[in-house]
Amino acid sequence: MLPDDDDDGDNERGETSGAPLSYLGALGWTFGLSGLTALIAVVASSLRPGGALDVGTELLATAAATLTLLFAIARVHSPSVELSELVGLRRVPVVLVVLALVAGAGLVFPLAQLDARVAERFPLDEELREYLATDTLRQRVLLSLFAVFGPLLAELFYRGAVFGALERDKPRATVVFVVTALAVFPPSAHALFSGLAFAAIASHLRGASGSVWPSLALRLGASAVGVVALLTRHDEAALPTSATAACVVAVVLSLGLFFAFTRARANSAPR
Repeated sequence: MLPDDDDDGDNERGETSGAPLSYLGALGWTFGLSGLTALIAVVASSLRPGGALDVGTELLATAAATLTLLFAIARVHSPSVELSELVGLRRVPVVLVVLALVAGAGLVFPLAQLDARVAERFPLDEELREYLATDTLRQRVLLSLFAVFGPLLAELFYRGAVFGALERDKPRATVVFVVTALAVFPPSAHALFSGLAFAAIASHLRGASGSVWPSLALRLGASAVGVVALLTRHDEAALPTSATAACVVAVVLSLGLFFAFTRARANSAPR
């Protein structure tokens, strides 16, 4: 018996829509990112004189692994969707990007103070101190580049490809929670508060706006402050209490306006 036209159309749509991404599958892609990054870093560092791993090599490995898996996720789970659509590069009002940028910049200082308290109890080991050394201009520039592009690549992977693939057939609230957990796995004791806070806020910005641009802006605002502090040798955790309180107020106001604006847009959208 020959299949009818509707069956052919259903089969064709099933083949082009790609395999659904499960939560376990998202965890697998997360492990894949860590493993591929480590593999590329080992290979790249072995080609350098002395075979040492530095920040530049780590950034190269992170970029190569992230971009490779972005295309892999798109090919496996959304072959009929443009990559830009999958990662959520959708236009949003400029005000949302600006509010996220302000929130990211303001979050740096209070979170740096909280992370500093944790670092006092769990000091960095000597190897990590050498890796994060800023004794020379070259080291500061490399760390600055990593501070900017590392978080942006992470956003494109977690709030971009993974979020977009999960959101196709799963509740958005659950996706927000799962992506937040994946983005801070395994947790770092030296960025305990900042890592969780930025991941949670970025996931909510992505969910509320339907676009990855606000979460990218959040990270860019934080990175800009971090780079300035790094190049000028200032300590983000050394801000006076009054200034830190002002930053907290700015963050609360900017995020409050962000979610109020997105809620108003959602309510005014045609049903």
